[in-house]
Amino acid sequence: MAQCITGHSYFSDAEVLKKKIKINFVGMKIKLYLCVNKTQKHMDYKIVSSTYPEGLTSKVKELMEEGWKPIGGHSVVETHKQNRYSGSQHMDTIIKVEYSQSLIKE
Repeated sequence: MAQCITGHSYFSDAEVLKKKIKINFVGMKIKLYLCVNKTQKHMDYKIVSSTYPEGLTSKVKELMEEGWKPIGGHSVVETHKQNRYSGSQHMDTIIKVEYSQSLIKE
């Protein structure tokens, strides 16, 4: 029995509608399965972000209490980077970042 992986959930054949897709490349055969949970009708997706790790943590905890589930890990992205100089001497670099997390609600 094959299993389909969708996000963090594993569904058996009884729970999943599978559509087999065959792709033939020169000398290779690849079988792909499109897996859809039969009972799932609608899924909401949300990305929350904050400029501080603590702010992201509190937002994610609040949403988890409302039934949202984090998917994957968090991300950190540089939103602004500024080199500071005194004359021609580099003094320091200011880096502003944004923390984000994806969540789903079934």
